[in-house]
Amino acid sequence: MNRKLIALPAVAVIALSGCGGDDTDAAADPTTSAEASATEASESPSPSAEPSPTEEPVPTDDTPDDAADGSDVEACVDGTCEVAVAPGTSLTFDAKFGIDSIEVVEIADDTVTLHLSLGMTSMTTLGVGGSGSAGGGEGTESLGYTLTSVDGDSAIIAFYPREREDR
Repeated sequence: MNRKLIALPAVAVIALSGCGGDDTDAAADPTTSAEASATEASESPSPSAEPSPTEEPVPTDDTPDDAADGSDVEACVDGTCEVAVAPGTSLTFDAKFGIDSIEVVEIADDTVTLHLSLGMTSMTTLGVGGSGSAGGGEGTESLGYTLTSVDGDSAIIAFYPREREDR
């Protein structure tokens, strides 16, 4: 009877060690598995310069003069832009986003405070690299935004459409 109890755990260990892949050598040698994962990660393509609708921009050390669309807030109407903003800057977007406007209220200590008007109003404060989304209500698309840099009393914010998740 003791042999059966010992044999069952051994069978379970053997069965479980086969889960997760065909490469039994990699499963037997954890260093090979780790090296393979590191190689796969280094071979993956680098991110594109233009964010895809679901990819958020990466924070940079750019100054507001480096914004892709400069301070042209009209470039944001379609929901895809990178603009330099200052307190008092107001941005409007296509009605498909369900956003009346977004206004920059304050820039201080590497943060930006935004006033979002979407039929109701809310305030949000972002640090560099911080992101959020707005809109996306019934029948509308969601708009993402990321604070990519702050320089004194100006900042760069990237806006981008986000895929709507079914509720």
